[in-house]
Amino acid sequence: MNHLELLKQRFKTISLISYAFLFSVFLYGFIGLRLVLANDSNTTMGNAILLRNIFLVVGMICVVQSFFLKKLILKFPVTPVSSPVPAETLIGRLAFSTIVAQALCESTVILGLISVIATRQFNDYFPFAVISLIGILSHLPRLERWEDWMRTQLQNLLR
Repeated sequence: MNHLELLKQRFKTISLISYAFLFSVFLYGFIGLRLVLANDSNTTMGNAILLRNIFLVVGMICVVQSFFLKKLILKFPVTPVSSPVPAETLIGRLAFSTIVAQALCESTVILGLISVIATRQFNDYFPFAVISLIGILSHLPRLERWEDWMRTQLQNLLR
């Protein structure tokens, strides 16, 4: 199997995983809504608003950090000596960096769910969901970008 076929195959797999990350944002929202509706008490944990704000900042940091981490993972050099099949290593690195970046973005929405549980206010979920969705959508794999990146990396290896 040549590296373009492998790239397309891995692209399809990572695309499915990416859609699962997107689905999880809505699933967590549904869970949060069910928890709020099931709880007839209006009591909240002490300092819940402060907790929500801290979680929101941490969630934004996670999304921003996902971009840096993805670039860092893709930056590591691959040499023919360190990898017998550099194309497969590069394709694996593309897949791994995408999953790591999207998982960091998903952590933001998990913090949102925790905030909903703490504050008993479902509206607290929306900023977390929006930030998470923006991050996950930003990291959606695009076949053209992957092919261009692979071409550039393989050309650099041949120099």
